[in-house]
Amino acid sequence: MTASAGAQLTGINFTDGAGGALTGDPATDDSGLDTVDGKSILLVADGADTVIGKYGSDDNGSLDAIAFVIRKTDVFNTDKTSDQVTFHLVTYVPIFHGHSADPDGHRGLRVQFRRRRPNDVLGHEFRFRRL
Repeated sequence: MTASAGAQLTGINFTDGAGGALTGDPATDDSGLDTVDGKSILLVADGADTVIGKYGSDDNGSLDAIAFVIRKTDVFNTDKTSDQVTFHLVTYVPIFHGHSADPDGHRGLRVQFRRRRPNDVLGHEFRFRRL
């Protein structure tokens, strides 16, 4: 990622689609992914560098189980005009994908990166594949 002319980067943050905090709110933080037993996976930020995909394992309304964790690492150049970001993904439970014709197909978690200006949006997709 490279800053616009004359600007500096401050990093990439995990947010919901409107730029708000990821708190596990079903209205704004649904990942679009489910566990194989049909539990909706919601996104919760854990600091600035980690997002956790959580779900309720016992139907009591709490997000008490972890489906996956994504952690990012920023490496800025000296003048903070470019940033190399590395993402680490660990899954803890199988993700439902529903492709009966291709049981080894992948499911994607689409994310967008925003720089300081609202019209600067870059996209990326994390892929979950059955091994």
